Amino acid sequence: MFTEKLALASPGGGVKAMQKETANRRVFVVDDEEGVRNATALLLQMEGYEVEIFPSASAFLESISAPYDGCVITDVRMPGMDGVELIAQLHKKSIPLPAIVVTAYADVPLAVQAMKLGACDLLTKPFDLDALLAALDTAFNQKGSDEGLETIRDRLSTLTHREAEVLRELLVGRSNKEIAHNLGISARTAEAHRANIMAKTRARGLAGLIKMAVAADPAQLHGLVATGKAPTPAITK
Repeated sequence: MFTEKLALASPGGGVKAMQKETANRRVFVVDDEEGVRNATALLLQMEGYEVEIFPSASAFLESISAPYDGCVITDVRMPGMDGVELIAQLHKKSIPLPAIVVTAYADVPLAVQAMKLGACDLLTKPFDLDALLAALDTAFNQKGSDEGLETIRDRLSTLTHREAEVLRELLVGRSNKEIAHNLGISARTAEAHRANIMAKTRARGLAGLIKMAVAADPAQLHGLVATGKAPTPAITK
């Protein structure tokens, strides 16, 4: 099945030497947009990663074989099998590869599903190189997924009843205008609540907010809205 591999040459004509920190680290980039996957691969190869790129989730699954080593970067919305189903298939086939999902704002519900299925990180378009490298570092080092869980819950507990309602709307991908309509408030008020949520949670953008909500168990937000106070869900080990 179709698989593209890129070889990056240095200005002097030789192949760029891999950096010590990323040597022998394989990254699989899965994206239906050729320009996106080529650009991502180029940036990562410049950082020393070994990169393979695929035009679809099915192409990747048909090409991957044991021993499984590396990290998957996948767009969440693609023709045919999307990024969420890809992550589900990795679990079903017992392929232990960490996955980073890339999403646009309109794909928030899919991104939430991907995080629930075990995606280790989330990037929103457009993302910069530093964010991508940080996500890969986390994926390869498998840094504690529960790190700061109590801190996350404490921050969510500071949200007011209305802010919790707005958060739930954000997690299903609604815009400020849609949130305002659904909650019977003005768009400006919805925007203000959103700003307060970001400030109180200290989330770094929408992607960071989604990760925090999923880590704390989004189902608990129902209780948060009902009581106006964030509950403390049990930690399952």
